Amino acid sequence: MDYAATKLAYLSDHFDVVFDTVGALAPRPAPALLSQNGCFRPLNFGLREIMAALLNPLRSRKVRLAVKTDRTEHLVDLIRMIKEGKIEPQIHQMLSLDHAPAAQLLPHG
Repeated sequence: MDYAATKLAYLSDHFDVVFDTVGALAPRPAPALLSQNGCFRPLNFGLREIMAALLNPLRSRKVRLAVKTDRTEHLVDLIRMIKEGKIEPQIHQMLSLDHAPAAQLLPHG
């Protein structure tokens, strides 16, 4: 599902698992998307998701933290695929590090 094109607040469907790979969904609205005993799995998480996971014993809809493992061989494979023309990086805009806080506000997609 494209989070940029789909308004999650208007979905009437319920899901067994909501796996958020980009950090687009906070733990508070996630339960409305979950079926009974459903599970919200944020890949990118911070304090609010950790706190929500600590409250799991009190609720039927759970927050389960998923930890991604970045490996050197994954980066090597990615570089190889770029060099072979199998994938083409899409760069919307390049910013200097002093503009990093503003970069967080740019739309993702």
